[in-house]
Amino acid sequence: MDGLEWKRSKYSAPVRRYLQYAEKLAVKYSDCFIADSPAIQNYLQEKYRISSGYIPYGAEIYTNEVQMC
Repeated sequence: MDGLEWKRSKYSAPVRRYLQYAEKLAVKYSDCFIADSPAIQNYLQEKYRISSGYIPYGAEIYTNEVQMC
């Protein structure tokens, strides 16, 4: 769960309430927090006052060809 899922209008009101509740439980019972964007990192800091690591999506582009087997 990435935070803010409960704000998406594609979900019905009961589903959004459940997602918001699940977000609170995840924060309460997790040992480590990882964000996939700086915006989510800021959201976690502002809403819950927790620090999180940041792991961006994507991969490094290698310019040298790598021989595989």
